[in-house]
Amino acid sequence: MSKLTPLQLNNPIVQQKVKEIFEQVLDRDNKAGAYNLLQSIQETVEKQSGQISPQLRSFYQTVIRRLRMFFWPILPADEQINFLKENLAEIVANSEWYLNHHFPWDNQLLTGMFMYSLFPRNEFRKKIKQTFDNNQGKIGPLTIREWLNDYNQFQDFTQRTNISHLEYIAQSSKANRLNEKEKEALRQLLKFYDNYLLITPLSTAPIEVAIREYQSGNPAKPTNPIKPANSINQNKSDNNPKVVNLRK
Repeated sequence: MSKLTPLQLNNPIVQQKVKEIFEQVLDRDNKAGAYNLLQSIQETVEKQSGQISPQLRSFYQTVIRRLRMFFWPILPADEQINFLKENLAEIVANSEWYLNHHFPWDNQLLTGMFMYSLFPRNEFRKKIKQTFDNNQGKIGPLTIREWLNDYNQFQDFTQRTNISHLEYIAQSSKANRLNEKEKEALRQLLKFYDNYLLITPLSTAPIEVAIREYQSGNPAKPTNPIKPANSINQNKSDNNPKVVNLRK
């Protein structure tokens, strides 16, 4: 698909076609199709948004965000962090919708983290944690930052167990005011925070195993020691490129 003009993007038929292509590339895990779709609409929407009707502009901006989440694990690190700063609350609050069950947000973040070997993964984990700790996006009436502050006051991280996040949601008067969808978003957020952001994940198992163990509530234990990386981009080498610049 070639780059679409504002006139084309204002056409409801084109909108429907974009929606269909988007669903297809997710259903088939079609990365090439997703990349082409993103390139065809991103520049026009970002640079000529004033020429697109507000309703359609909102639709295309949503598609762009969802496609960028699709590519999140292989984006440059600064783009990964900036994306989370701007969109974390929306992603968590709409986890089932965001990538149509195919690529849950927590799986995407884990995949991105395990692109790095141990030492650079630790630094990347700190950046993600800081993004969570300071995030101004809201779940219900509170920001993510406020939820995490309240959770940390409820129980020190050194005393937490696999069910601490559930105990907090059950006992917190603030959490009890949330509807069921908001509670589920908060549950996912706190579980990921406890399991993968407080301490650097050490598993050397394939990412599929790490994700499966994460979903079961039992984070993977280290197996063989991991050799220190020479740089944070060791796993993203020119010989095996894993970083994609989506703004070319």
